[in-house]
Amino acid sequence: MNGLKEFQKEFPHLLYAARGREHSLQSCPSTKIRDDLVARMKKKGVQMGGCGDYSIRLRPALIFTPKHADLFLERFRQVLKEAK
Repeated sequence: MNGLKEFQKEFPHLLYAARGREHSLQSCPSTKIRDDLVARMKKKGVQMGGCGDYSIRLRPALIFTPKHADLFLERFRQVLKEAK
């Protein structure tokens, strides 16, 4: 959650409303932005999806350790920078 909240501050034009319930991560200002971020993450090997009109949902494996969270955050930061 700390990493997601940091991204929210760093990329406020791309993300808001960080949360951790039911694998729902963040909301985006538009469906177009959300879909672009999800597609870019898939190209980096991270399975994500949309939920509703604006939310991003993580689809982690059954085994998800701090190491996996670090990899996710690293790749998500790369995608957010590319999307700027």
